Amino acid sequence: MLPRRRPNAHEAPVKLDSRSRKEIYETIQTHEEIKLRLKSYYDREIEEVVTQIRRNYEIELQETEAEFMTKKEVLDASLNRVLMSKILADAFQSKWTDLEQFSMAVQQGGVLDANQNKVFMNKILADAFQFKCTDLEQFSTTIHNSGTSDVVCLSNDE
Repeated sequence: MLPRRRPNAHEAPVKLDSRSRKEIYETIQTHEEIKLRLKSYYDREIEEVVTQIRRNYEIELQETEAEFMTKKEVLDASLNRVLMSKILADAFQSKWTDLEQFSMAVQQGGVLDANQNKVFMNKILADAFQFKCTDLEQFSTTIHNSGTSDVVCLSNDE
């Protein structure tokens, strides 16, 4: 720091007052500029940290959502298989007498060829599905939307 110089006696007090005011003004200006620069650095750094935190949580949220969707698809497929199994079980139970007759025919030597067996089984399944699902279109939409290939749609035409 520079030593303060003593005013000369011949310098006018007005001139000294003007210099003092100018120095005070410049000091205040410099201080304000430093404060603004520091505030700007502060705001920028806070924004960078907030952006990084948001990015991290967005990635975490996307990963969680993907895990959920995968698990939901697996559970939906499992539920559809259970429902299809229940429908088939109910169908076979409702047609048990037909199966017993078929079994008795086989035991008595009246063996059906492969085509007759297929027609017989398709009829049993088609009748059972028709019995359980009054609206086959709704049923096939449900099957189509399930995304599983575990179920074969049968028609009464066979």
